[in-house]
Amino acid sequence: MDLVERTQALARPYELSDPSKVELVKNILLEVKLKGDDAVKSFTSMYDNVNLVNLRVANEDLESAWLNLPKKEKNAIKVDTFDYQTNIRFIVNKHIKMHMTFHTIMDDDASSKVQFRQLFGLGVNYNFHDKIKY
Repeated sequence: MDLVERTQALARPYELSDPSKVELVKNILLEVKLKGDDAVKSFTSMYDNVNLVNLRVANEDLESAWLNLPKKEKNAIKVDTFDYQTNIRFIVNKHIKMHMTFHTIMDDDASSKVQFRQLFGLGVNYNFHDKIKY
């Protein structure tokens, strides 16, 4: 998708550039910044007539939404790869250390599935003698 096609795909209708609507959106964003989830729930109730209890979206729903999104919109968003990794290291005592890795990859070019990798390692250190200090 070249720049012109991406611009057309992401173009906003004229009414969204109306100054009064832009001001309304700025006020909504400010309210959400100040009041967080409570503001989101309030505006959702006001504008969508939906009373939300929980704002969390299940991973399965996110994956399904992404997989069902038309290719043109996916290309416009330009999310090629999502790659997240976290490493956690624990020191149990002076002899035992533990290392855990959680790795998530989503690349719709390679696979239509989300890939997960977990790594768990346990290391034991033993000193045969204390360090000699001179």
